[in-house]
Amino acid sequence: MRSTSLAFASLLLVACSSSDGMPTHTPGDMTPGSGTSGGNGASPGTGGSASPGTGGSGASGSSGTGIGTVVTDDTLCGASVEVTTTRTIDAGKTLTVCAGTVITISAGASFTIRGTLVVQGTADKPVQFAGSEHKPGGWAGFIIVSGGNVVANYIEIHDASNAIDARAGSQFQIDHILVDGSARLLSLASDGTISHGALHGLGSAQSATPVSISGSPHLVDTVMDKGVYNGFDFVVIGGDTSAPVFDHVEVADSHCAFHVGDAAGMTLTHSYVHHNAYAIMAGSEPAAVFSHNNFQDNSINIGSCGTITADVQENYFAGEPFGDGSCPTLTAGTSASTPYTADVGPRP
Repeated sequence: MRSTSLAFASLLLVACSSSDGMPTHTPGDMTPGSGTSGGNGASPGTGGSASPGTGGSGASGSSGTGIGTVVTDDTLCGASVEVTTTRTIDAGKTLTVCAGTVITISAGASFTIRGTLVVQGTADKPVQFAGSEHKPGGWAGFIIVSGGNVVANYIEIHDASNAIDARAGSQFQIDHILVDGSARLLSLASDGTISHGALHGLGSAQSATPVSISGSPHLVDTVMDKGVYNGFDFVVIGGDTSAPVFDHVEVADSHCAFHVGDAAGMTLTHSYVHHNAYAIMAGSEPAAVFSHNNFQDNSINIGSCGTITADVQENYFAGEPFGDGSCPTLTAGTSASTPYTADVGPRP
C-alpha cells in the first residue's frame, strides 16, 4: 500500500457483515513505515513506506465486496475489501471499520455519510482507503452531509478526487490522518477537528486547490506540503462566518500558504510557514490572530491586505513582515530576532 504517516488575487501577477451481504474478515497485520526526520527543528518528517499484511488467520488472500446502503449498524473488517459502488451510511446508523482494514474503492464510488462512520485504526494497524486505479481522482472520497459524523483514528486516504468533503452541518473528529495521491485533500464547510495530519499535495501535478475552508474547523499538529512554489494556493479560506484555527501546523510549497478572501477571521499560532510566494494573503477579515510563528523563505510573509484587523505578535519573520505595501494598518508587534526552535510546527 502506501505510507502510514494529507483564485482570489496574485503575487504581483496572479492571486494567488452487513445487511447487503458484506463479509467480515479478521484484519491482517500492517507494518508501519520508518518516517524520515524533518528539518529546522520545527518540520515533521515525511512518512516512510508501509505494506499491507497478507491477512490474519483465515483471511489471507480473501476479499469482500462492499456495496449498497448501511441501514443497520454494521462492521467492516478485512485484509482485502473491495467497494465497487457508492456506500451510503443512513442517518442514525453507524458503520465501524476495524483496525488494519484495507479497502479498495472502484472509480467514481464514494463513502457518503448521513449517519456515523467510526474508523478504529491504530498506530501499527491503520485503516487504508485507496482507489483501485491508484491515481488521483481514482475514487470520489468521503462525502459527509449535514447530520453526518466521522470519528476516525489512524486513517489513510489515497487516490481520491476530494478526500474529505465535509459539508455544512456535518461533524468530524479525526486524529492521525494521512492524505496523498489525491486531487483535493480537504473541503471543509463545517466545524470539526483534524489533528496529527500529513496532507501531501501532488507537486507539479497539482491542478486544484488542495484545501478549501468555508467553515471554522481546527487543524492541529498537521503538515501540509508538496504543492508547488508559486503554483496553487494551498489553503483557501472564504465565507463571512468562516474562522478556522491552525495551531502547530506546517505549510510549504505553494503560491499562498493561506489565501483569505472575505472571512470572519483566522487564527495561526505556533506554526512554521515556509517556501511560499505568500505566507498569508490576508484579505478582508475583522478578527485575525498571527502569533508565535516562524515565517521563513517566503517571498512575501503577510500581504494583499484588504479590510483587516489582526493581532500580529511574537513571530519570527525572515525578511519584512509585510512585504507588498498593502497592509498599512498592521504592525508586527514584538517580533523574535531568531527563529523559534521549540513549540513551533507539528508535534508528535
